Amino acid sequence: MQKTLLFFLFALASLLGVQAESWTAENVPIPYLKDATKYVSDPENILQASSRARTDSILFHLEKDKGVQTVVVVVKRLKGDDPYEFGMELARKYKIGAAKQNTGLIIVLATEDRSYQILTGTGLEGTLPDAICRRVQNRVMVPHLKKQEWDAAIEETVKALDGIIRQDETVRKAMGDDEDEDVVLGVIALISFGIFMLRQAFKQIPDELVESARLDNASELQIMTRIMLPMAKSSMVTIAMFSFVSHWNAYFWPLVMTNNDKYRPLTMYIEKIKDAEYGLIWNNIMAANVILVVPVLIVFLFASKKIIKAFAYNGMK
Repeated sequence: MQKTLLFFLFALASLLGVQAESWTAENVPIPYLKDATKYVSDPENILQASSRARTDSILFHLEKDKGVQTVVVVVKRLKGDDPYEFGMELARKYKIGAAKQNTGLIIVLATEDRSYQILTGTGLEGTLPDAICRRVQNRVMVPHLKKQEWDAAIEETVKALDGIIRQDETVRKAMGDDEDEDVVLGVIALISFGIFMLRQAFKQIPDELVESARLDNASELQIMTRIMLPMAKSSMVTIAMFSFVSHWNAYFWPLVMTNNDKYRPLTMYIEKIKDAEYGLIWNNIMAANVILVVPVLIVFLFASKKIIKAFAYNGMK
């Protein structure tokens, strides 16, 4: 009986130890070091052998034709659950990519952590900027991850990246610039709204007031700073609030300008939660949205009177 109990406890401890195993850049195996035709590190055999072989073949020809050295890591868990830091440590440790060209490409997927990352060397940033990598993740990788189709997620992602690097027009169109157009339209709308608000505010200022200031030898700059702007304060507060909300909710610009989740705004974190494979984590999404909305509400409470006054005043003839 005691032997059976000890055996059971030992087996349970071993099972828990296996489940708790996490991979780091130090202990994850890199098959490429032993075989230059192997690019996929899959120590837990998450992918099928045929899928690894097809991915290796694509990446072999990519390195041969374009000089892009790639490492794909597929594991269940990463120590610290930070695929970006894991990828950076991997790049520093193994110097992935040519030393001069720095055209390394790293794809990380941790299935049980629900995390993934595509990292590129500086030599690939012109061809594969962070915004394009993000589109590949959102449009190609994530739909398969949600269905737990690990093989398809990796294969299709590698094919998409291969097509973009090779300037394949079909792939480039599929990864089109819809987000860019939305951002441009949003900026144009915001600027147009600001111009309209200020124009309406300035039109309400009596011409006699401006002429009196000129008779008192006031310069145009003094007229602007001491008469026009103070009387348009409500409109300026309104424009400032809308600008704040626009920048606070920004997604695409921070995505382009940053490459580390530590420096990215909350809007991108919410999007990342929504993209986490296995469905939506509603409690985290709602908590993050509350944090995102609170500063906007505070600004509105302080500026609400000015906003109402601006719209009421500018609506008068």
